[in-house]
Parts: sequence; structure tokens; C-alpha cells
Amino acid sequence: MAETGKEGVCLILNYFKYEDEKGKTKNRTGTMKDVDVLIDLFTGLNYNVMSFNDLNLETTKKKLKEG
Repeated sequence: MAETGKEGVCLILNYFKYEDEKGKTKNRTGTMKDVDVLIDLFTGLNYNVMSFNDLNLETTKKKLKEG
């Protein structure tokens, strides 16, 4: 168990908006519900949950290094 009393860290990276193969921006319907379910699940398992939405590549890399 980590010093915080938590089992560990759960990092959720949610990409609601994405670019298709033609470069057109689209939305992935339902991802916010998925995130809510994952947050509830891992919080219940005593994890420190961090969730981020629609990060760009550089910010995603930064969060992965921090996590």
C-alpha cells in the first residue's frame, strides 16, 4: 500500500473528441459514462483516481510521466 493509504494510482485518459482518418473531428458518445463507472470502481477499490479528458499529445506524455 502506498504512503497515502491508497492501493495505488488509477490514471484514466478519456478521449471524447478525436480525429478520423480524413482529419475530421468526431465525438465518441458514451465515454463520459465509461469514465464515471471507472472512477466509481477504482475509488471503491481504494485507488487514488486521476481522470483527464481530451489531452493533446504533449500533455498526455506529461501525465503519463507524472502518474
